[in-house]
Amino acid sequence: AAHEKLREILRACALEYGGDGAPVVRWYAEGEAARIMVETARRHGVQVQPEQEESLLLALKAVKIN
Repeated sequence: AAHEKLREILRACALEYGGDGAPVVRWYAEGEAARIMVETARRHGVQVQPEQEESLLLALKAVKIN
């Protein structure tokens, strides 16, 4: 039951690519904040990739936001 509830929570992560090396995590959000983040990104023409693996988003949550 707890695992199913976890899947229902919207998660979003904003990455920035500087050209060299790995991308930098700029923002991670869950729930309503994630919904606002995705809407804002779309309004500004940012590429949104829905349906990413949950494990990837949870791993990015643990990354220090720069």
